[in-house]
Amino acid sequence: MYVMVMGYVPSAKGQSLHAAPLLPLSALEDIRRGIRQTLDLLHDKGLVFGDLREANVLYLPEGEGRVLLVDFDCVGQDGVDRYSASLNPELRLGVGRRQITEKAHDCRNLEWMMGGLSRGVSGALS
Repeated sequence: MYVMVMGYVPSAKGQSLHAAPLLPLSALEDIRRGIRQTLDLLHDKGLVFGDLREANVLYLPEGEGRVLLVDFDCVGQDGVDRYSASLNPELRLGVGRRQITEKAHDCRNLEWMMGGLSRGVSGALS
């Protein structure tokens, strides 16, 4: 059985990290912590997100700064499932087509993504 849950997030409330304007330095730790918590939930269930990149992370800065992962169509079982044969190499996920999914891929992509975000912060403290 499959269940799809959808909700609309207006851009005034939050947007993907890919489309977000310059983020304040103080937001980076909230973003890392939010993504890490979500990955931990998946990894504890033996699952790999598989498509961790800026376009698939929504940042909602209101309040404490929530982070939501979107686009779960690449989720697979750690060490069992494989990435798609039609995986786009231009996404630069550090994995190959039909490669076995591993939790370590999510962790590595989190570090790559956060490194890229830290190079593009505004430096403002809020």
